[in-house]
Amino acid sequence: MKFVDLPWLLATVVFGGALGPALLMWGLTETTGSAASLLLTLEGVFTALIAWLIFREPFNPRVGAGMASIFLGAVVLAFRSPSGHAGSLGALAVAGACLAWAIDNNCTSKIADVDALALASIKGVAAGLVNTGLAVLAGAWFPAPEWAAASAVVGFFGYGLSLVLFVFALREIGAARTGAYFSTAPFIGAVIGLVALHEPLTLALIGAGLLMGLGVYLHLTEVKLT
Repeated sequence: MKFVDLPWLLATVVFGGALGPALLMWGLTETTGSAASLLLTLEGVFTALIAWLIFREPFNPRVGAGMASIFLGAVVLAFRSPSGHAGSLGALAVAGACLAWAIDNNCTSKIADVDALALASIKGVAAGLVNTGLAVLAGAWFPAPEWAAASAVVGFFGYGLSLVLFVFALREIGAARTGAYFSTAPFIGAVIGLVALHEPLTLALIGAGLLMGLGVYLHLTEVKLT
């Protein structure tokens, strides 16, 4: 890694490895899993906004319309329904995590040619240390071994391996296509929340899912056209 890459690496560690996971963990205490999953589509919105406004990438009207649709879906989820899908504070925390990861995505695209395993390891260690430290400061006890092992398995696949594959994708197909395909993941998470956790399926969740699905569709179809 070159010296000029170090500021980008530091930004990815701070925002993607420390701040993003901490905000998501707190947000999950105030939302259902299905609502939080759909809110994660905001990551693509923030990623594109930063790319357009900060890195001066060309604006795409079709993707902009898709982003507006996703944002409207997030607004629907941000109001607490009778079933408590997502409170405003929880939704803001998840949105904050998405903003942190959007900064991470744009910075990672600047160093996507570095060793993916090394990058994933550095960010994973940072995320683990920060979140463990925050939990200890909040008075939490270390979990039982079986829960710690289960968490390690989830972290390996959901964070470590996925990050390595994400970096490979950035390198091979570019940020636009990678972000578009990655934006389908929240819908899988929402379905798992409904089926595995037996979370309620409400009109608000359906409406938000349709709006966000439309936004992702507009993004995906635009990527295919280009």
